[in-house]
Amino acid sequence: MGLFDGIKRFLVEMFWPWFREYAWPFFKRHFLEIIDFIIDFFKAKVKEYMAKKSQAREFDASQKANEAEQNAREANDPSEAEKYRAIAQIWREVAENYRRDYEDLKHKMEAMAEEAKQKAKETVKDSDVKAEFSNTDATLIIGDKSIRLPAPTDSKTN
Repeated sequence: MGLFDGIKRFLVEMFWPWFREYAWPFFKRHFLEIIDFIIDFFKAKVKEYMAKKSQAREFDASQKANEAEQNAREANDPSEAEKYRAIAQIWREVAENYRRDYEDLKHKMEAMAEEAKQKAKETVKDSDVKAEFSNTDATLIIGDKSIRLPAPTDSKTN
């Protein structure tokens, strides 16, 4: 019996059942932890960016509302003062809309992140690992994906 046949026999008879029963559940659990970490990391970065952008827009709109209020106080003509008060009110509404839009986006992003985690968990949970061994080739199959594994190098040629 050649070296490759011995390795293949060991893989099929001894290592593979052990791997499927003990190692694969361990790897699946860690895949899920990694997926959760990646989703949480990107969610935090997007939330941070959105918060900064929203706060800047809200601040800018509030500043414009304050400027319009100041112009209303300084106006000599009552109709001009009323025009500035109306502009200030519009800018306050814009600032409030920015704040509400941010809150809405934040909630939608939380829901999307949870949905992505759930889909990933279902995909990993439902994935089984199999291996097919032929005379010369070995194929690893995880879920619906497969990859041909390279043959071990013969120690006589190295």
